[in-house]
Amino acid sequence: MKWFISLIFSSLLLTCVIGNPLGQYFLKNKRVKRTVFRSEVASNGVTIKSNADAFKFLVEFGYNRCQTPSGTDSKIYGSPACQSSFESMLEHFQTSFHLPVTRELDGATLKLMNTPRCDLPDSSSSLINKTNTLWPTNRTLTWKLDYDHSFYDLTKTSRQIEQSFNDWARYTKLTFRQVTEQEDVDFNLAFESGQHSDAYPFDGRDGTLAHAFYPWQHGRGQIHFDSTEKWTDKIHRYNGKGHNLRIVASHEIGHVLGLEHNTNNKKSIMYPFYNLILPEDILLKEDQERIQALYGEKPATVPTFPPTTSVRATNVTKQLTETGEGQ
Repeated sequence: MKWFISLIFSSLLLTCVIGNPLGQYFLKNKRVKRTVFRSEVASNGVTIKSNADAFKFLVEFGYNRCQTPSGTDSKIYGSPACQSSFESMLEHFQTSFHLPVTRELDGATLKLMNTPRCDLPDSSSSLINKTNTLWPTNRTLTWKLDYDHSFYDLTKTSRQIEQSFNDWARYTKLTFRQVTEQEDVDFNLAFESGQHSDAYPFDGRDGTLAHAFYPWQHGRGQIHFDSTEKWTDKIHRYNGKGHNLRIVASHEIGHVLGLEHNTNNKKSIMYPFYNLILPEDILLKEDQERIQALYGEKPATVPTFPPTTSVRATNVTKQLTETGEGQ
């Protein structure tokens, strides 16, 4: 009798769900609902989903040809000579990153746009005079870490950032030293979140990871990391377990030294999007050459050998004395 009552109850419940339009909607869309839920849980940052999202992304990261490299509108903005359509900006982005040029927001384009990246735009600032803004090579440059906003281990943080500075010092005349006292330094590094000490707020976990200021900018020497990110010293592909701090720090230090993004080679440390790079390959040959073009090559160390002439002469004298020939 119990099984008969259960059967009747199940039939009535199924009839109510299927006969109800709202119930039919959830049955048809349960897979979509799961996907959206997982996407929202996976990231608190900005997610590119629509053409409107992509348009904002393209303008923010320098793909509007009607804007100057500084991000301000040019004098011809809005004129017939300067009309950056959404399709033309998409084409510019797809061409820059060697994606299939479809002029549409396709899967490959969406995937790259939603990859965690540096907060700086990809446009060139070649019109700016950089000659007199580079850092001196005739003294040791100093850096200091403001750790107030980070939940990542202090020892690991300092070690990885020191390694990142050494990545660049290894190939140039530049030398760096960490200081902990309250004194004027060349580079200030800090972990920040949301609106902070500059006009470039972070967007939460994933999305943009960090930003820095070029030597020719007002905030020169400043590097900010998003404190809401999962930072790690592990080397693994991005899978939600965290971003390797050394990789991101080496990229941002490249910016404060004067290097811009490299969109042509995803293995370059200056590639805008976060990518796995092993420590031994952290600076490609082209990265080394770009930084050496600004600061020169590291002087070759000439090996020194101890003098051997006096030793040989002493040995010869000793042999002659022992044989009686020297007497």
